[in-house]
Amino acid sequence: MPSSDADDSETWLLELINYNRQASSSSLVSSPEQSKAQVPQELKKHIDETLWNIERAPQCFSNLLADWQLECQLPKKGSSTGTVVRHAIETFEKILRKHGPMVFKFGWTHDAHCRFRNPKFGYVVDPHQRWQTMVVVFASHESIGPAFLEAFLIEKFQGTPGCRNVRSGGDTIIDRGGPFFTYVVYQSFKFPPSGARSVRSRAEPYHV
Repeated sequence: MPSSDADDSETWLLELINYNRQASSSSLVSSPEQSKAQVPQELKKHIDETLWNIERAPQCFSNLLADWQLECQLPKKGSSTGTVVRHAIETFEKILRKHGPMVFKFGWTHDAHCRFRNPKFGYVVDPHQRWQTMVVVFASHESIGPAFLEAFLIEKFQGTPGCRNVRSGGDTIIDRGGPFFTYVVYQSFKFPPSGARSVRSRAEPYHV
C-alpha cells in the first residue's frame, strides 16, 4: 500500500479513537463493592478510574495478570491517541525482533483471559497452532477504539511473514460492556513452546 494511504489510515484512526475516548463515562456505574477495590500497584500508571470502575474490570485484569501466558503492556494512562497507536506498533515490533520468526494474530476482546483460555474457543485449544503468549497492548472503557486499533494493526502488518489474520478486523463481539482489549497473540519458532499450560502463582512477577 502506498505510504500516503497508510498515513491517511493512521490519521483517521487517531481521530476516531480520540473522539471515542472523549465519550461520556456517566453511564459507567460501579457497585459499592467495586468502588472499594483498589487498582493494583502494577497498573496504577496504566489505567484510569473510568476504566477501573467498570463492574467487570477488576476480575478481567486480575485474571490477565495472574496468567503466565498473558502479558499486559499498556501505554501510560492519559496518553494521547497518537501515543497509544505508536505504543501498539512499537510493542509488536519489539516482540517480532525478540521472538521472530513467529506466527501471530491481532485481535480485540471483552476479556483477554477468556479469549485465551476458554475451553471451547480459546487460543489454547486451537488445533492448528500452539499459541504461546497473548500480549494486551490497549484497554479501554469503550469498544470502538480497541476494535479499530486491531483493524489498523492488521492493515499495517498483514504483509509481514507469519501474520495469521485473514479478515480485516474490527469484527463485532458480544457487547457485555467494557473493558475492551486489543492484543497480539503469537507462537515463536525461535523459542518453541513448552508443554506447560497452567496459571502461574500470583507471587511471581507480572508483565506490565
